[in-house]
Amino acid sequence: MDDFDDQIKQTTKNPWYAVRTFNCQELKISDFLKEKKKVHFVPMTYVEKEKEGKTRKMLVPVVHNLVFLRKITLKSAE
Repeated sequence: MDDFDDQIKQTTKNPWYAVRTFNCQELKISDFLKEKKKVHFVPMTYVEKEKEGKTRKMLVPVVHNLVFLRKITLKSAE
């Protein structure tokens, strides 16, 4: 139970924010956030799409125009 309490405290201290993107740019924004070493998450899923008579599995965002960004607070020097 202590692990669960620690997770709750951590989430409260460093909350996640949903950030709206425009024109399905969540993957480009994810690349930008990776370069900046920011903690973020884009929920992805596989879908089957037919193109030129062939069915292919593609990895796509579950929710378009949405990136989750974690706020990280730095501990101040005491």
